[in-house]
Amino acid sequence: MVAVVFGDSYHWWIRKQIPITNSSSQITMFIAVYEFKVKEGQNKAFIKAWANMTDSIARHRGGLGSRLHKTEVERIYVAYAQWPSREMYFDETGVKNFSAEENQERVKMKAATEYIKTVYLMEVVEDRIKS
Repeated sequence: MVAVVFGDSYHWWIRKQIPITNSSSQITMFIAVYEFKVKEGQNKAFIKAWANMTDSIARHRGGLGSRLHKTEVERIYVAYAQWPSREMYFDETGVKNFSAEENQERVKMKAATEYIKTVYLMEVVEDRIKS
């Protein structure tokens, strides 16, 4: 299932978070993968607004950050966002703490894109990324 982010609610399903155990610790991280198609000539504006929104989400909603990737397909970007848990991802109460400027960055990001899709919502099964 793919959710388009332009509506008021873009979380289409919720499953119970399952703590995952690897060889060294318990993992409860939750991942969201997004796809963006950027309008012609809007790459710089999109990247700046995406970075500002990512910082705001970390500051007010507890997200652990995100990585933005440019694909080989022209104007298609993919972001990988990490959260401490599924519950924190779906808890949007921190949005009310966004400043007017932070809310404007959301508007700018949407204005710079043809679409934004939530492609995957995932739970970490095994973590081998070195920090």
